[in-house]
Amino acid sequence: MNPNWDGTWRIIILDLPEDRKSEREALRYLLKKAGFVCAKNSVWVSPLPFEYFFEGIKKDFGLSTEMLILKTSEVDEATEKMFKEFF
Repeated sequence: MNPNWDGTWRIIILDLPEDRKSEREALRYLLKKAGFVCAKNSVWVSPLPFEYFFEGIKKDFGLSTEMLILKTSEVDEATEKMFKEFF
C-alpha cells in the first residue's frame, strides 16, 4: 500500500447486460487503466482517488442504474485483507 493512501476504498459495481458488451468492455478497460482491480464479478476496487473520473463517465453516458460508485473506509477484516493483497 502507498504510505500516502487516504484510507478510503473506491468501489465500482457494473451491471451492463450482454447486449451492451462493447460498453462493458470499454468500462473494464478504463477501470484497469485507472488502477482498479476486479475483486468479484463486476465489482472493481481501488485505493486511488479516481472515482471522480468515473462519476463523470456515469453522468455523461447515462449509466445511473448500471454503475454504482461507493467510497468507504470501513470494510470487514477479511475484505480489507483481500483488498490490500491486490495493492
